[in-house]
Amino acid sequence: MQINNTSVSKSGNLLVQVPKQSTFRIEEGKYTAHIKSVRKMERQNSHGSIPLVRIQFKVRIPWLDDQFDCLAKADFPLNLECGSDLRNIINRLLGQAYLANLSGKQFDLEALVGVECEIEVEHVNVEGRENYDYPLVVVTDIQLPGTMTLTQSRNVKD
Repeated sequence: MQINNTSVSKSGNLLVQVPKQSTFRIEEGKYTAHIKSVRKMERQNSHGSIPLVRIQFKVRIPWLDDQFDCLAKADFPLNLECGSDLRNIINRLLGQAYLANLSGKQFDLEALVGVECEIEVEHVNVEGRENYDYPLVVVTDIQLPGTMTLTQSRNVKD
């Protein structure tokens, strides 16, 4: 066989594994996932910067898992006060006693890495998105495993 004017052995001795490519191109739906990474970051606004936490998910999508590492992300203000979005997510995934037992102490956000969950992904079309060939993917819900009715097949649109 010829590739770029170079002979390739048919014996298979030169086969090399091609790593999976990562993608954020996820169809809307509900999927199993685990938290791949958590990091602190800053977002600028007119008053200065706002500390945020970005949670990145490794999403299991049955028809893409063999070929891609599917990823999604969710950003939350870095706030663990009662009723805050971040605290509500942590309480949901780790149980309310987890943070309650750390009252007045510190919580290592890396404790979330590896936690299994289910997420709902939606597409948001915002101004300027016409410059991109795929809509903005947003995680709209994060739940414990076994909570959601999961998307099992690809959404085929006419």
